[in-house]
Amino acid sequence: MTANKTGETGAQEPQNGADAQTNTPLADNASADTPPRRRGPSLLVLLPLIIFAGLVLLFFYQLKSGKDPSILPSVLINKQAPDFALGPLPGATYEGKPVPGLSRADFDGKVTLLNFWASWCVPCRQEHPFLLQLAKDDSFQLVGIDVRDSEENALGYLQEHRNPFARIGFDKTYRVGIDFGVTGQPETFVIDKFGCIRKKHIGPLYTELIDKTIMPLIRQALAETEPAEGCATAQDPAPAKAAAKPAPSSAGS
Repeated sequence: MTANKTGETGAQEPQNGADAQTNTPLADNASADTPPRRRGPSLLVLLPLIIFAGLVLLFFYQLKSGKDPSILPSVLINKQAPDFALGPLPGATYEGKPVPGLSRADFDGKVTLLNFWASWCVPCRQEHPFLLQLAKDDSFQLVGIDVRDSEENALGYLQEHRNPFARIGFDKTYRVGIDFGVTGQPETFVIDKFGCIRKKHIGPLYTELIDKTIMPLIRQALAETEPAEGCATAQDPAPAKAAAKPAPSSAGS
């Protein structure tokens, strides 16, 4: 009887040992099934939200300050217009005559309203009637620079909407646009008869802007007899150096 009990006990030991072996993997599986700790969103995910929030704050600041967000500061204000020379848009006409190209020299002696435009520019179509109206005033010259366009599309645009520009520079590579700091179309510059940039407007022209800002500035520029402070004309000679004092003659010479 004792032997049988011992045998039974001995037969159970391997079974208990087997249970112990099978329990260990179960514990491992339980730890493997535990979901990993969740991490917060990365900086790359949050960055667009931060930028958007900053733009929203800037927009509301502009509204609170009462400033026109389309009027941005430019390093070229009251500075000479960049030097450039652009060929004409082939086939374009103005008052029945071929439209010449545009260069920096064409600003000298004339108050100029310079408009950067393109046939693919939707806001340009919005402001086009205002340009046609401004073209009727011959006290200043209205000129345009067509940017990043094809000759065919640009010419078709003018034929459809009529050409308000007495001169057109064809800036296919956008080189001149970059020199003027143009960031989009349309943009308009008021340039006085000394070749100095007096104003930059981003976006389409509209009645209030023309009546209260553009035209008063043009009339002011027409009446001026000298360039704005800090804007020397391209023809101004360099300041003459003070003449050197003659060396004193030696005594008895």
